[in-house]
Parts: sequence; C-alpha cells; structure tokens
Amino acid sequence: MTIPLIHICLLGLVLLLPPDDFAYAAETVPPAKQPWQILALAQKLEAQKKYAEAAAAYEEYLFLRPANDKARLALGKIRLAQQNFGEARKHFEEIASKDLTNHAARRGFADALYLGGQPALALKEYESLYAETKDPEIADQISKVTGGMEKPAAAPQEPT
Repeated sequence: MTIPLIHICLLGLVLLLPPDDFAYAAETVPPAKQPWQILALAQKLEAQKKYAEAAAAYEEYLFLRPANDKARLALGKIRLAQQNFGEARKHFEEIASKDLTNHAARRGFADALYLGGQPALALKEYESLYAETKDPEIADQISKVTGGMEKPAAAPQEPT
C-alpha cells in the first residue's frame, strides 16, 4: 500500500507544528458578535453621546437586520444630532414610506428638512402631522417655521 505524497506532506506539516500553535491560533481569532450585542453597544454609545461610534454600530447592526425600524430611527436621530441632514432624512423617509403611522419617523423627516434648509417642505410635513396628532410641540414648530418664512430677507450691506 502506498500513501499519496500529499498526505505525507500534510502529515509532516502537522508533526512540525507544536500543539500550542493550534491553541494560540484559536485564541487570536476574535469571537463573532451577535446582532443583539451590536445593538446593545450602539444604544450604550448613544446614551454616552458618542455619536460617531454609535452610528457605526447602528450601521453594522442594520447591515445584519435591515428591517429593524427602531434601530433605523435611532440612527436617523443620531444623524440629526451630527447635523447630517441628508442622511437623517434618508433614514426617516425609509421608515415613513413603509409606515405612515410612525409619527416619530415623520417628525424626524420634517425636522431634517427644516434644519437642512427646506422650510417650505418641512412645513407641509409638520402640518400633516399636526392634523393627525394635535401635538402642541408640532404646533410650536409650525409657528417657528412660518415665523421664519415670513421675515423678509435681510438686505445685503453695501461694502464700505
């Protein structure tokens, strides 16, 4: 009986490596994080106001669980806090497009429009939300937006 050359080579490699190398190799590979662990980390970082790290963790989580609207809403709020209004609007809009009854997402969408320099579009969203909820905070926001829109633009100053 002849042993194939490949088997002899593999056996030689196994015999050359000390057994400790196998244990060391297993210890150096980090364990894979479970989605719930990533979400917990994201929430912890958000509570600590470490928004950049929290956003990265939420994005990692949403890569694994893209249908989780609560995580997407949290990421949208973080993007608002970071003044990344386009990204915030995208996340809120994705939620609201699937569920028009999600008032938090619609409010976030309106806030992102307003803070992003689109008060007229934001006003439509705020008015629609107010018609459904009669929320006094939204009424205050409508007053703020309309008050800002009614002010005449400041005249440019002449260079001196």
